[in-house]
Amino acid sequence: MECVPYAMDMSASAMNLRPRLYWSVALALLLVVPALSVSMYAFQQLEAASLRHDQTQAIIADANGLLSSLKDAESGQRGFLLTENTAFLEPYQDALVNIPAQLRNLQVSSRLRGSAPLVDDLVPSIDAKLIELAKVLALHSNGEANEARQLIGAGVGKAIMDDIRVKVGLIVERDTVQLGDHFSQLQSSFRQMFWLIIAAASLWMLFLLWFIYLLYRRFEGQVDTKVMSRVHLETVNLFSAQTDLVEELTSTNAALNDSKALFETVLNAVDDCVIRVRAEDNLIEYTNVATQKLLGYEGNGLLGRPLSLILPDMTSEISPFLEGEHEVLGRRFNGETLIFSMSVNAILQSDRRFFICTLRDCTERDRIMTALRESDLALHNGIAIAGLGLGTVDYLADKISLDEVSADFFDLPADTPISRTDVHGRFHPDDLATMQSKIAISRNPYGHGFMAMEF
Repeated sequence: MECVPYAMDMSASAMNLRPRLYWSVALALLLVVPALSVSMYAFQQLEAASLRHDQTQAIIADANGLLSSLKDAESGQRGFLLTENTAFLEPYQDALVNIPAQLRNLQVSSRLRGSAPLVDDLVPSIDAKLIELAKVLALHSNGEANEARQLIGAGVGKAIMDDIRVKVGLIVERDTVQLGDHFSQLQSSFRQMFWLIIAAASLWMLFLLWFIYLLYRRFEGQVDTKVMSRVHLETVNLFSAQTDLVEELTSTNAALNDSKALFETVLNAVDDCVIRVRAEDNLIEYTNVATQKLLGYEGNGLLGRPLSLILPDMTSEISPFLEGEHEVLGRRFNGETLIFSMSVNAILQSDRRFFICTLRDCTERDRIMTALRESDLALHNGIAIAGLGLGTVDYLADKISLDEVSADFFDLPADTPISRTDVHGRFHPDDLATMQSKIAISRNPYGHGFMAMEF
């Protein structure tokens, strides 16, 4: 008789627990929807940030490759004019093949990342540089080597190349900053996703324990096999969903590491030296393979060392070198000195400031330029010995500079910019028509850029 009240008490307790079970299941279902939505959004953000990161890397690589091809073509052309060795023309011929494809790749990449206006502004300068290079070689091929050297000495090609360097620098600077931002976004999204997974997994584990506890209280160990199977199946499904989330997180982490590896592969493929320096103490944090090979350091031999070890000029602030390109002295591991053309860009990454130094070995180029200047000096000496006069016209400034022989002809000061009107006023009227005609020919963009006449 005493067992009946006990059974009735057990039934009443089970009835009280039933609403808790229903509310627990409802709460779990309500938590599933926002958790899945936030997870999907986080994954989409990670994929978008990774895509932007890859596209920006492509723009930087294409821009640096294009500038490198133009520099190689220019150095090869001048080396050929100086030495008459056709081996120097190989970089120029390779550039004619590579530059159009590199430019197309850069245009396609830039449209995806908003750099198209900067690239479109670069195209006319590249066309002008290729025309100038072809004109110089055409003059040399026609037996007009002196005229080819005069065209180089006029500085038109240098001005075009300087303009290209500035425009490429703007593209690289803009996309380097974006690259740092994208990398920071990837890290931030990855951290957010990681903590989201941890929070969701912890919440589900707590709910699962609570749900099992309520079931145990509900049936007090008398749950039939069917109910237990359902509980087990639900538990398996929950753990399976958690495992899938962890796998996706692991996959995303691997993609991030692959993107970083790709970025380092691109940097290691370029011929220029690339160095990342901490802004607060000028210590080196990264060097590409080209830097290690050129300067003679193995592996990570430069990491943590001051930048002044390889660039003696960098003993204080780097900030003054942010604008344009600068010629600086370099020092190899064995003490040998080099001459670099350096450009510097500043980036922010994880609230820290870094400098990206890009160095190009100009030692051989400077040797060629020195030889060209000596050749130019010899040309001027030859003209002076022959008793001929030489004058240089700057049409932008409307000035003429005369050497000593020409200055004696016109009774004007030598090596001093003089108004063209003052010089032309000293020509005989019968010579003016011929002079003006030859000036028009010399100013033709596809002409020789010089004039010669007797009067």
